[in-house]
Amino acid sequence: MMIQSIYTILLCLLAVSLSKAQTYEEEVHAYRKSLVKSMVDYTDNPPVQWSDTLYMDYFPLDSSWILQAEFEPMEKDSFIQMPTTAGTEKVFKVLGRASFTVRDTMAKLTVFQPLRGSLLPYYFIPFKDGSSGLSTYGGGRYLEGPVPSEDARTIRLDFNKAYNPWCAFNDGYYCPLPPASNSIAPSIQAGEKNFRKHGEH
Repeated sequence: MMIQSIYTILLCLLAVSLSKAQTYEEEVHAYRKSLVKSMVDYTDNPPVQWSDTLYMDYFPLDSSWILQAEFEPMEKDSFIQMPTTAGTEKVFKVLGRASFTVRDTMAKLTVFQPLRGSLLPYYFIPFKDGSSGLSTYGGGRYLEGPVPSEDARTIRLDFNKAYNPWCAFNDGYYCPLPPASNSIAPSIQAGEKNFRKHGEH
C-alpha cells in the first residue's frame, strides 16, 4: 500500500504560485495540471496516466465560488491524528475554523496545516458536501491554499480548486478522511467531479 503524498501536491502549488502572471482561468488550469502531474510522476504505481485526463471532469469555473470566509484561529496550538482510508493516522495542526454562506446557508469548515518534520506553508481542508456521492467523489474532496497570517480574520477559499484525493482513482493509497466537523449540507458545485472512468469509486 502507498501513501498519498499531499506534500508533493503542496510543492506543485508553490510552483504554480511562482509562475508568470496568468489569467484566472490559466491559473486554475495550471493548478489542475500540476495535480495530475504529481500523480503521473509518482514512481511506484501511479494512480493515473496522462490518458486518464479524458475521464477527469470539473464544474465550470465560477468566480462566485471564490469566498472570503470569516476565520477564527485556534487560541493555542492544537494537533490531531486524522484517520486515513487505510485505518492509519496522519498528524495535522488545527489552524481554526472558516465560516461562510453557501446559497443562504451558513457553513463551517475546520482548517488544518500539514506536518512533515515541520509545518508546511499551506492550509488543508478535507471536506464533504451535498454533492458527495452524487456528482462528486463520495469520500470527499480536498481544498488547499496559503496559511493565513497570525492576525488574519478572513481566509480565501477557492472551491474551483477543490480536487479529488488519490483514492478516488486507485484504492492503493492512504488518504486523509474528512472529519465529521467538515461534512456540510450545502452542495459545492465547483471543482473536481467524479472520475468518469469508473464512476463513483
